Amino acid sequence: MTQIRLLDALHAVIRRPDPPAVEEARAALVAFRASRIEAAPVSATCAVCRDVPDSSAVLSRSSNPGSLPAGCSRIIPPGLRGNSRCYEEIRCPGCGMGYVYERGYEWLMCESEDEETLTRLHVPVLLDRIAALLEFAARGVSIDLKGWLHRLESALRMA
Repeated sequence: MTQIRLLDALHAVIRRPDPPAVEEARAALVAFRASRIEAAPVSATCAVCRDVPDSSAVLSRSSNPGSLPAGCSRIIPPGLRGNSRCYEEIRCPGCGMGYVYERGYEWLMCESEDEETLTRLHVPVLLDRIAALLEFAARGVSIDLKGWLHRLESALRMA
């Protein structure tokens, strides 16, 4: 029940980020955390993903190429890396930990800008990120919660 309350409250913040909606989402987040007992992530002992950060992102331009940390390549299937845009839920081949791989691009005046992100779908990590965003929203700062809510929904589905 607390999971449904949390997801509903977060969707309400996306629709209308007014102070009452933000406060309800913060209260729902606290209640949801209190209702869960989280084990340490399996990834801490997994040989494949133990060196992969909870979230990694890289922004590359043709004039300034970049890449995700080396350990990420052991989790991201080779066929996904060439896609121009994608959002894929994947699992570590070693321990089964869920991840989201996102890739996007923009054409600039004379070059392209590519962005790659790999995020571990471990619920406590995602709740921390969402709580930080809600803190900003409580202070009147405009936030973009959609992507983090989508990741949380994926993590809860994969758990």
